[in-house]
Amino acid sequence: MRSLLALAVAVLTAFALPSCAEVDDGLGPTVGVAANHAAAEADTYTLAGSVLLPGGAPAAGARVQCWSMGVAGDLTDREQRADARGHFRFSFSPEATATLVLYVSYAGHGTLRSGHMAESRDLTIDPFRLSPAGAVVVRLVDSEGRVPPGEWIAALTTETNELDATPRPATRSRDVSADDGTARFDDLLPGTWRVVAMTRSSGLVRADEPAVVRAGETTTVEFLRDGPDTSRAIWVQTRTRPHPTRYRPTPDRFRLIGPGTQERTLPDDALQTRFVELPPGTYTATIDDPRFQPWSLADIEPGGSVVADLVARAGVRLTVVNAADGAPIEDYRVRVRIDDGADPPLEYTLLDADDAPPRDGVLRVLPDDQTLLVSAEGFGVTELPLRGMQPSEVRDLEAALERR
Repeated sequence: MRSLLALAVAVLTAFALPSCAEVDDGLGPTVGVAANHAAAEADTYTLAGSVLLPGGAPAAGARVQCWSMGVAGDLTDREQRADARGHFRFSFSPEATATLVLYVSYAGHGTLRSGHMAESRDLTIDPFRLSPAGAVVVRLVDSEGRVPPGEWIAALTTETNELDATPRPATRSRDVSADDGTARFDDLLPGTWRVVAMTRSSGLVRADEPAVVRAGETTTVEFLRDGPDTSRAIWVQTRTRPHPTRYRPTPDRFRLIGPGTQERTLPDDALQTRFVELPPGTYTATIDDPRFQPWSLADIEPGGSVVADLVARAGVRLTVVNAADGAPIEDYRVRVRIDDGADPPLEYTLLDADDAPPRDGVLRVLPDDQTLLVSAEGFGVTELPLRGMQPSEVRDLEAALERR
């Protein structure tokens, strides 16, 4: 079932970018805020703050979680409880931590989220001010009022809340009970939340209207799962790891062939890459996107789903050396910063220091304006801008790293 939770979050990112999963799902966030890459003389930075109740009193015992997209272990603690004064403090390595996102939860109050740039060694952020929470119960039924078969996941995604009219989207996921078709979500900030449900074989079902959450109240959302016969459907999902889901192919790039030579296509505005109303037989699915290497899979039968792991066409052959003497550096780390003007910019890890190098020596990238951030143990970060990359281009680059 954990794989379905991850799948729910992955599908939802296609509708709300950037997005992240609430930490109480055990999945952690998918996108956060970029931290400062400048080398620091000190080995440790700190991020401190406090949590306050609605009336301004300290929220002693509030749960504070700190997540990063850096190397595991770069945070001295990933979870703390606010002390009697409502205070907390995290320590971390600025070299290893490219993303820091805080989540604050307290019984009966909405979970809060914020991301922060490490602009100084000792950073103190504004207090978290808690707000009374509401709850949502999602009930999924078919046209006859029965619980649909299969393992279903319900998910809520932020649209608005009382603290921010345009909040960064965040997603919570819950199992739908096979007994009564319900899933309950507690500790939600008042506002509006988009509601969907999904299962691996039938894809995404969206409620007609968002759930309106009010403090101290429970809102019930009931909607029909009255779609096509899932036993006659094939859902083709995609993964673009390590690249973000924003680069998924559009539905018009998907094809389904068979039985015989019949070819089926999807409109470019389709909400999901699912082929329905299929006659019995075996099919071949293909994806043709100029940014990715061709993908196809044969002998697929209706009634399930397949996953396409897509590999970028473009890439770089990267040589990393010591700037002082030209000696090669074998264990290095590469992150990508997307230079599209977003604030903060989107970053993700392309290669970690302990990852095996690609067999063909090419680090695969997508044709976008971006900068490679190359670093290694004991060295600072060297930036290599990539501009005007073509979909199938491979460039030779050298990163000369300077010791800190």
